[in-house]
Amino acid sequence: MQIRTPATLAAILAALPLVTAAQTGFYVGGTLGHRESDIGDDVNAMQTAVETAYNVAYPEGGSPTLAGPLLMSTDVDDADMGFKVFAGWAPHEYTFFEVGYMDLGSNSITLQTDATYDVLPATSETFMTTESTDGFFISAGIKYPMTDRFEVLGHVGGYLYDSSFGASGLVAGVNVSTLGLDDGNSGTSLMFGVGLRYRFTDNLSLRGDWDYLDDINGNEVNLFSLGAEFHFGKN
Repeated sequence: MQIRTPATLAAILAALPLVTAAQTGFYVGGTLGHRESDIGDDVNAMQTAVETAYNVAYPEGGSPTLAGPLLMSTDVDDADMGFKVFAGWAPHEYTFFEVGYMDLGSNSITLQTDATYDVLPATSETFMTTESTDGFFISAGIKYPMTDRFEVLGHVGGYLYDSSFGASGLVAGVNVSTLGLDDGNSGTSLMFGVGLRYRFTDNLSLRGDWDYLDDINGNEVNLFSLGAEFHFGKN
């Protein structure tokens, strides 16, 4: 049996629904993926605060006092799952606007301290902080059709977020859960990113995005996600 490659390829392409990448109108969608945060400054600030707490509790020249250097080891979890859901409007074949909700998951820092004293037994203590962030965004973007099915996307906007913080464990003999350190914070961040859209049909698309947020509690955040969109109506 002879396989006619051009004819077979033409038949496959003909079987696919006709779509036009330069589509306008309203759509909804969602993506899910991997979130990374740069929390190095938070780690440094936490180490400094813990060291200060020990120096205040056990001052040099006092009794009890530290008999040697304070040893600290840190375990950082700065990656988590994140997702966003959104509604969009494309008034023109090259422009679009979106509003949505984005959950950036949580970070955690665990710090263990080992201390020796002049008149007290040596201690080993663990202190942990957590941070969870979510919020709403609005953005404007441009899109460019590479083929009848592929589009390249670029967007810029703002993210209004709320973060909740938690703390537990021991620092210099004090149970930090009794200090009321659990708190929250709100803020705004610049948001921009790029993406790809592949249209299966006039109504259904696959979408992959990279979103960058420049200031989530002073930290940079990246979200890499993949999902789907549903477009209402046709051109």
